[in-house]
Amino acid sequence: MTTANDTVSLFNGFILDRTRGCLIHSGQPIHLRPQSYQVLEYLVTNAGQLISKDKLIEAVWDGRAVTDGAVGKCIEDLRVVFGEEGKKYLKNVRGRGYIFDRDEANFQATHTEELAVIRVVVEEESNEATVRESLSLQPRTRLMSLTTAVIVASVVLFGAVGAYWLFAGRQPTGSNIQSIAVMPLKNESGNSEVDYLSDGMTESLINSLSRLPGLSVKSRGVVFRYKDKDLEPRKLAADLSVQAILSGRFVQRGDDVTLYVSLVDGKTGNQIWGEQYDRKLNQLAALEREASSDIAERLNSKLKPSDQTQLSHGSTENSEAYRTYLKGRYYWNNPRVGGYQKSREYFQQAIDLDPTYALGYAGLSHYYGFAAAQGMLAPDENWQRAEAAARKALELDDALAESYNSLSGVQLYYHHDWTAAEASFKKGIELNPASAEVRHHYSMCLVLFGRNQEAQVQMQRVLELEPLSVAYNVNAGKLFYFRRQYQQAIDQFNNTLELEPNSLSAHQWLGFTHEKMGNENEAIAEWSKLLLMRKQEDVASQLRTTYERSGFPAAVKMLAKLRLTELDNQVKSGDYVAAIEYVTVYTRLGEKEKAFLWLEKATQERNRFALEFSINPLYDSLRGDPRFQQLADRVQVKSDYSGS
Repeated sequence: MTTANDTVSLFNGFILDRTRGCLIHSGQPIHLRPQSYQVLEYLVTNAGQLISKDKLIEAVWDGRAVTDGAVGKCIEDLRVVFGEEGKKYLKNVRGRGYIFDRDEANFQATHTEELAVIRVVVEEESNEATVRESLSLQPRTRLMSLTTAVIVASVVLFGAVGAYWLFAGRQPTGSNIQSIAVMPLKNESGNSEVDYLSDGMTESLINSLSRLPGLSVKSRGVVFRYKDKDLEPRKLAADLSVQAILSGRFVQRGDDVTLYVSLVDGKTGNQIWGEQYDRKLNQLAALEREASSDIAERLNSKLKPSDQTQLSHGSTENSEAYRTYLKGRYYWNNPRVGGYQKSREYFQQAIDLDPTYALGYAGLSHYYGFAAAQGMLAPDENWQRAEAAARKALELDDALAESYNSLSGVQLYYHHDWTAAEASFKKGIELNPASAEVRHHYSMCLVLFGRNQEAQVQMQRVLELEPLSVAYNVNAGKLFYFRRQYQQAIDQFNNTLELEPNSLSAHQWLGFTHEKMGNENEAIAEWSKLLLMRKQEDVASQLRTTYERSGFPAAVKMLAKLRLTELDNQVKSGDYVAAIEYVTVYTRLGEKEKAFLWLEKATQERNRFALEFSINPLYDSLRGDPRFQQLADRVQVKSDYSGS
């Protein structure tokens, strides 16, 4: 029996296109892997027979050593593509194999476009007795007619497989994808306390895929602004300017976890591929690596072994350590939930559970380094902790861009070695060119040394990578402020407030910039908004009253006095307060001698402010005093850079 063309109609709009070697649905291609095609073909050829996994492996993989999971993966491919309707046709007989059951009503060969209708769906659990009973009821004549149809259908499938391998060059669907957004996994566990798992696995997938050459992956900061928003994939792809969207769901029920991921064509909205992973909680670390590898294979079948290795840099085999690390990342990314301190606790627990966990050390180094650089913790001992953790991370895995970023901070702010720090920045960017975090830090350091154009180039790239990051947008404005490009700074801070109207930093620095421009009303307005967002309504009212009655300088001093009281209370309670905080307060109070007293202390502290004060317009009122430059010169930084 022959067909009128090179297609085989299946069901519900699914068509096998033999020439193109792909599955068609609603006119759009949905490819299966070659092995999945061959598994389907073999089961159809042997319809009505129970086929063991060993027999499938022998037939499809020519007896090569593969795991049982390889067969299951092919069956799962078919299940995902065909959905729920045909669960009674392709069956899994637990412990014995698979069987393709037939429905005579849907095997009517004709001389038109439709040769055969083959119902194919996966049923993970099937009652073995029911299957045997179903087979025993098949009339012999029906079996013969069906066998004839199956043989013809098999020829069609062989042709489809051959065409696929010939014309598609063994490329899986998605091999031409060069940009992707990994959307936040939905936590469908019914328990918000495991948000850290769904969020953490999303971030892990983003970080892993970002290491693949030639693939642009939207950053965490970009995609998490869409969390809990149910948007159509084509709209997401258009908004984010990507070719594909990866979305999914995460469910934890006791010790059982399920991860479902779906890769969707951003232009058509059609699913390219999907997978469901059912695992135990103690298999979580392996699950993340497996999912990353599967997705990478779908995106690029020509990955080198070294590219696959990139996916698992810094990882752990210990699922408890992995879960604990994800908790650390959750609190790091959501400081308002529990503070940065909790992130440190979980990073430490992660490396206690697995002393070889490179990412755990990287997280710990990031915590100590960030806190010391920003004056949140006393510098010396915490820089030492940051350095020890960064170097341990690199000892375990020297290809982690995150660790080079942390190490650069140690080298510059603690050791005052810009030459070494810049080398670390460049190494981090080389390892992960798409790391906005490394480029951002590098940009904010370049400006310290007057390399303003280079700083701007790096920051521009940062905003291309993470256009929706509030923190990066604020610092882009500060970059203009430090360079005294005040109008550009105002524009940038206003752009930031369009992204996040409640950004405290944006309101504060916009106020400082208006102050430099002589826009007193605007400065007071911004600081008032800041106070209101901090629930300091009385202070906001006092600020406006002071400004209206006594003028702008009096209003500035009023705020400075309140800040001085806050700092003194922190010191009394035993908290560390960076010396630069007192420099700022006394500068704004106009008490120059006290400002210089504290500035001398500030230059001795190993934090970012010891290097930044000399370019910060906040201290311009001190700049005319010879002591200012003397203190700036006292901060000696090793540098081989001689300018361009």
